[in-house]
Amino acid sequence: MSAIAGVVDFHGGPVDPALVARMIAPPQPCDLEVRGPLHRSSSALAFCGRRAGGATCDQPLIDSRSDCAIVFDGRIDNRQDVAGRLSVADSARRSDARLVLDGYTSRGLDVIPGLSGDFAFAIWDGRARQLILVRDPLGVRQVCFAPVPQGLAFATDARQLLEIDGVDRRPNMGFFAEWMAGWITHPSDTIYQGIHRVPAAHVLTASASGVRRDRYWDIDPDRRLHYRDDAEYACHFRELFASSVRSRVRSADRVAIALSGGIDSSAITAMAAHVTTTEPA
Repeated sequence: MSAIAGVVDFHGGPVDPALVARMIAPPQPCDLEVRGPLHRSSSALAFCGRRAGGATCDQPLIDSRSDCAIVFDGRIDNRQDVAGRLSVADSARRSDARLVLDGYTSRGLDVIPGLSGDFAFAIWDGRARQLILVRDPLGVRQVCFAPVPQGLAFATDARQLLEIDGVDRRPNMGFFAEWMAGWITHPSDTIYQGIHRVPAAHVLTASASGVRRDRYWDIDPDRRLHYRDDAEYACHFRELFASSVRSRVRSADRVAIALSGGIDSSAITAMAAHVTTTEPA
């Protein structure tokens, strides 16, 4: 469990770090660690969560050369691939947040389509005076946002943004109707009229000139796999299944699995036991 929050001013005006501190404050009692806010006059970013993959909690992060800062919720599953594209030699010593920030400072938005995992993150680009909000391809993690005078506020949960005076908290009846019907046609809506969220597989770029949403990933319906026999398909499936489970057991804490009694959860449990007992940590 982790969360991010922040407020930025696109015109260089001051931001109140105490506001962001209230937005990121975890429910009590809990054992989550709050880091930040990282306050740099016209921006304040904060992170709350546990350590992932045994890495030190180093957020919020800033790259002083590019004047870019990041708060990151989630995990990157293809770390080696990303590090290879960035020519990073010591990737094992870098957190997921650091790897993504390094990717943005060297490749810009082009680094985002190459990320795989469950994540939501925010990057404040101080030189360009723009905020980047990104959500993973399947929308497992989320990030919400709301306009504020001269800028934008963001947070993992829409309720965190209710700490801000002036946010329109009137019920969004259209969203409630779609939710009750089981058919969400406006994925950027929330239960509040004045709070929105980044849709899955999208990057949002916000600046003084406006807000832009771009899809960076989608299913390719024309992609096909062609193997010689069923055994090769089964082998490929096992490789993907093991890789998926392996990514999700990367944690600083003990891993728990909810069992339904069916074949899916039982297979996941068996694979988790295999990758954690037969493969090097």
